[in-house]
Amino acid sequence: MRVILTSAGLETEEIKECFVKMTGKKMANVKALFIPTAAIDAGAIEVLPNGMVIGVSAGSLLFSNNLAGNLGLINTKLDVHCQEGETRGKLAYPLKDNVRLTNTCALVVRALPDELEIIGE
Repeated sequence: MRVILTSAGLETEEIKECFVKMTGKKMANVKALFIPTAAIDAGAIEVLPNGMVIGVSAGSLLFSNNLAGNLGLINTKLDVHCQEGETRGKLAYPLKDNVRLTNTCALVVRALPDELEIIGE
């Protein structure tokens, strides 16, 4: 499972570099699918085992407890577009009640429950 949850997408060089590294491919070989709405359905889950997801704003909330019927990735609420976010570094699972993301940081999920990290500021 490879997931990057953000407020504003590939907003910083650090988030972009993390994305490239997590794909394990050269950018010319990356295929992307853009879902412009907060789509909660089985089709959205199907890409997780072999693909990678970048959540942007409400697209990140799909993976948290903010929405009923969410995709169930993280068992907490996610706050996006915050003035102050979480301290960068590894996160312990289970997560605290709310995880706060600024527009220049991201929650990176490489594997549950041990590989969660906040990058950016």
